[in-house]
Amino acid sequence: MISHVRIKHIRNHRDSHYNFSPITVLYGNNGVGKTAALEAIHIALMGTSFKGVDKDIVQHKKEWYKIDLVSDNPQITRAVRYINQKKIFTIDSKISARLGVKQKFPVVLFTPDDLRLISGSPARRRHYIDQLICQTEPHYTSILRRYDRALMQRNKLLKGDRPTRDALFPWNIILSDTGSQIINLRNKYLAILDASLEERYNEVAGSANSVKVLYTHGPTQTTELLSAIEKSFDVDVRYHTTTVGPHRHDFTIRLNHHDADTTASRGEIRTLILSLKSTEAGMIEKLKNVSPIILLDDVYGELDNERQQMLLVLFRNKQLVITSTHPLQTVPAQTTQIEIALSQTDSIDGDQN
Repeated sequence: MISHVRIKHIRNHRDSHYNFSPITVLYGNNGVGKTAALEAIHIALMGTSFKGVDKDIVQHKKEWYKIDLVSDNPQITRAVRYINQKKIFTIDSKISARLGVKQKFPVVLFTPDDLRLISGSPARRRHYIDQLICQTEPHYTSILRRYDRALMQRNKLLKGDRPTRDALFPWNIILSDTGSQIINLRNKYLAILDASLEERYNEVAGSANSVKVLYTHGPTQTTELLSAIEKSFDVDVRYHTTTVGPHRHDFTIRLNHHDADTTASRGEIRTLILSLKSTEAGMIEKLKNVSPIILLDDVYGELDNERQQMLLVLFRNKQLVITSTHPLQTVPAQTTQIEIALSQTDSIDGDQN
């Protein structure tokens, strides 16, 4: 569990100190740095920002930032220094230029932008499931990179003058090998999400609903995928791009037997996404045997008081860091509420409830 974070020179934060509880609410007006605090935690635990590149994160007219994070059970000290356009990570005195898979601590993040997951582009949904798999499958990142490199080279040939089958064949082999692994892992993880999502959704909604996750994909076996890629040669040449493979796939969420992107209300979509995040947290905990940190940015919009309370139940037994424009009226024990203001530079413990 995170116990303390210090943030220097990140966006609005000159030098901010926060002490954390099992549930911590960071509240204040828009633009005061609530999301930036979550961003700093994400950098310390996962190695990257969820909002931008490092040069855009550094406070105006500053050339460096630093984050210090202390966690308990087990006690670990993490430090991130960004200077001369490079990050340096220190975990219990061990220094590295980046966080490896084993050095990252799992995080489940909700931001208002996630509400576009259901109605947004297929690329957004592919990115979501791929990032989830990366948290639990150490080799998946390298599979994605190999696939993307081969796809880029194949498309480059297709955009050139008179591409031939022979020239494309080596890239077809790599695409079919890595592509089948991507498809099967996506299939596995989406099936796990599908198995639990309905129960999580109904827990918040307070009523019985049908919720399904459907993955639309092509061949799953390497030889079958290779055959499909080979057969697409004429179409690929015509359109100058690779038309077969997991980079074209998509998944959808259906609510009460209808596509949620066309029939669900804004409140239902918010509940679906939060239920998905809760399912994601449970999956990570089961597969990695560690409870992820839950970061919820501006989560309470369009949720009535009853659903707000059910949301806390949904993420029970997890450490939550929540941002809000106002302090929460009803909170469980072991909750700290901290007001953030633009002029903040001192140590803040907040009000303990």
